[in-house]
Amino acid sequence: MTDSLCREGISCVARSLRIVYSEPLNKDTREDMALASLFGGISPANAKLGAVHGIAGPLGGMINAPHGQICASLLPYVTESNIKALEKGGDNSGMLSRYEEVSYLLNERDDATLTDLTDYLHKLVDDFKLSPLAKHGLLTEDFPELITKSMRASSMKGNPVILNNTEINEILSNAI
Repeated sequence: MTDSLCREGISCVARSLRIVYSEPLNKDTREDMALASLFGGISPANAKLGAVHGIAGPLGGMINAPHGQICASLLPYVTESNIKALEKGGDNSGMLSRYEEVSYLLNERDDATLTDLTDYLHKLVDDFKLSPLAKHGLLTEDFPELITKSMRASSMKGNPVILNNTEINEILSNAI
């Protein structure tokens, strides 16, 4: 059930997010995004979260930024880190194929690659002019405390791979 909701939500985002950003009064795209939001709220209750929320939760208490901004800023880098770790460690869980499916859905192409996925996410952050986390108060000096808190966050248990301190540090360094 969760996979079906996620697929449909991702498809709604693919066809409507950019339009609703530039045409906020477009009723059809707002309905699509409302549906994507609903599915995005239901799914984590059944499928767990992951490193984006595992880092964003503690980070939200350290800087002055909306939760969605923090998550969006982290998403491309967490995705890259997860893919890299899965490729390096052998993907026994089949998670790379799930990332590929997300790439197909977001890019609306059957030949979309994992690189297309991360490029798509980076382009969204750039196109929507999301500020780097440093503009919201994150400092490199905060990394050790944030990494410790993130590693203990229950959301990290839902990540497809266990990220180590070095990998989380790299994510933060890129997002800052």
